[in-house]
Amino acid sequence: DAAGLAAAYRAASLTLLPSVADNFPFVALESFACRRPVVAFDVGGFGELVGKNERGTLVPAFDVDGMAAAINDFLADEADAEQRGAAAQRWVTEICDFDRYLERVVKAYDLAKQTIGRSA
Repeated sequence: DAAGLAAAYRAASLTLLPSVADNFPFVALESFACRRPVVAFDVGGFGELVGKNERGTLVPAFDVDGMAAAINDFLADEADAEQRGAAAQRWVTEICDFDRYLERVVKAYDLAKQTIGRSA
């Protein structure tokens, strides 16, 4: 259930995503919603998710030593993990909230409609 899943995320200090195949994993969004940063390989859509290490840490693909170091860094610096987790929660709320998403889609269509109207 959703409450149990949220409790599991909150019991962790971070979420580890060692995949090189997932482009935009829902697990990262769930982690962000629960105020947990992500450690992931810098592949696919992870760069957009994590930003410039604002919402977690990216390491080069297959760099398991770098991934281990990133995990240790978060475990050693709880304040940094909390700060990035808070940034992650703000980001997922602002970017992935369905109502806000629909507002952006409507604005895009309105802009396209205005642009087409001017060129006709």
